[in-house]
Amino acid sequence: MNSFYEGGSELPTVKGSSCSNQIKSKKLGLLTLKLVALCRLYFTSIDKALVKHSLSTDIVLFTQQLRKRLEKGKTCYQSACQLLYTYLISGSSITVEKPVQKPIKSKTFSLAFFLTNFAPTSAFHAFGHQSSVGLPLVFPEVDPKLTRRNIIQPWEKGRSWLGIGRVLKINRSGIIKFLLCCTVFVSMFSLSAQTPRKDSGADGLSEIKALGIGDTISERLWNLKMPVYNDSKGRASISLNDYKDSKLIILDFWATWCTNCLESFPKLDHLKSTFKKDFDVLLVNCKRTRDDQARIDKMLKKYKDTYQLNVQFPYLIGDTVFNALFPHRGIPHVVWIGNDRVVKAITYTTELQEDNVRQILAGQKTTFYIKDDFKYKVLDSVSTDSLKLFSSYLSKRREGIREMGVQIKERGSEKEFTFLNSSLAIRIFEYLSELGHRIDRNLWVFDNNVSKELRRKLKTPQRYTDEYCYFLRYPKDQTDFDPYRKMIHDIQDNFGVRWEIRKAVIDVWRIDSTPKVAKYRTKGNIPIEALGTQNNKKFIQNLPLLNSFNVLSYFLNKPVLLGDIENIHVDFDLPSDLLDYTDAQLLLLLEQLGARITIVPQEVEYVYFSADRGR
Repeated sequence: MNSFYEGGSELPTVKGSSCSNQIKSKKLGLLTLKLVALCRLYFTSIDKALVKHSLSTDIVLFTQQLRKRLEKGKTCYQSACQLLYTYLISGSSITVEKPVQKPIKSKTFSLAFFLTNFAPTSAFHAFGHQSSVGLPLVFPEVDPKLTRRNIIQPWEKGRSWLGIGRVLKINRSGIIKFLLCCTVFVSMFSLSAQTPRKDSGADGLSEIKALGIGDTISERLWNLKMPVYNDSKGRASISLNDYKDSKLIILDFWATWCTNCLESFPKLDHLKSTFKKDFDVLLVNCKRTRDDQARIDKMLKKYKDTYQLNVQFPYLIGDTVFNALFPHRGIPHVVWIGNDRVVKAITYTTELQEDNVRQILAGQKTTFYIKDDFKYKVLDSVSTDSLKLFSSYLSKRREGIREMGVQIKERGSEKEFTFLNSSLAIRIFEYLSELGHRIDRNLWVFDNNVSKELRRKLKTPQRYTDEYCYFLRYPKDQTDFDPYRKMIHDIQDNFGVRWEIRKAVIDVWRIDSTPKVAKYRTKGNIPIEALGTQNNKKFIQNLPLLNSFNVLSYFLNKPVLLGDIENIHVDFDLPSDLLDYTDAQLLLLLEQLGARITIVPQEVEYVYFSADRGR
């Protein structure tokens, strides 16, 4: 399962991606235009300025950032803060009134009240003004009703203080001075954000253009030095040019919370040991993962202690450059780059296979699965707007959309029924379970007239290639309509297959374990089941023997029951062409792995699939 960043469809942004003097001046010009438009709005349409609660949050966050910069010794902000202070001192009087029938006359407020109600006060204190007496009150004392946070609740980032700014009556000279000062601050923050720090990785680059397969990385980015951690050569910074002697460079985007990402590290180790100097890896942890050095160290230590995972590759932390260069919605995200600076492929970690690497090194056309997070728009991919009532459609997997089980949502007088990027086996099993027949796939039997390819799609689906999306629209008040049943009929019609539940005494293949399984006892590495991608290496690692035999029994087209299975974890190396094995070959493989198989007559409930003869 893919791990998506918070926000899912949100495109990545980069500090320092637009930081030339020309870009700065353009952005400052835009801020000036915004100020003019805002002033015109105030002086032509609004006499009494209504300050919403959200504004109070914005002011607090604004001044928090200012205070942090002052505390870090950013002297350039002190003069701007002094400017705001001076304008407020010399500003005209500001009167206030409550949003009720009885207005409150202008009055002077105490220093103590000002400190808790005027957000910029904390910034003034940060650069030396310990007194705010004489400053005009921007956020007056009003009714004690709270805005967003109860006073007894702990502080939450992004939440406003209590009771600041309900309704203001501000004269024109006062508001224009305040707006001018705010513009100065916003401009400074904007330009500061655009100016890259030495450790930001942007290094003054004026623009970063997103690249795709076949594109060439610019020479400047190729030689860009970025801070690196865990480098075996002890380097403090690294660039892609440092890998120029490797024919293939892998950029592996990862995060501590992405299990699939961590599971791929041993594969990278194996590929490195196989292809030596022709293959190298740079792990990329983006800024939006919210990981830091402490969290990464903790995770790596845990995996090393538990699974003997020793990460040998260097990694970036807080990256913004590669995140902009290779935008993506979710991880794992793997970019394959040649030493000619050309992007060769963009994939999931499942495609990190020896045969695939050989294709790239030989300059052959790629035949493996390619990832494309922006092939579909998220909103278009989950909408049923184009459907008529009671109509539906089943489509192949949609890249860039997170996997989602059945969802039923109300939209006015209608309902929409959907699932996204899911295997049909899961949906069929779910439907049977709802009917009270929890029948596992080792008891799904297919008639000989059902093609082997269709049997594979329904019983042992492959990751990505055998995933589907389904959309259905129907009236909300149609209480006798069963969307699940409609979904099942659509699946049957689309694939030309029918199934029925049978209960009878039939010959069942029973699997028991033998002492031979002891030779496959696990070495204790990361638990992985790698059976779900066609033509790739298949293996089972550090999983219970019971689960391992059960999953392998899915490939048999016979009813199977598990008997006495030893309670151990095992490692199985399996043939890459396992999907093409006949029942006889599968039985021989199971016996080699320590299984004893006997045929016994037994009454069982099973699902019988047959081809739709009407097609």
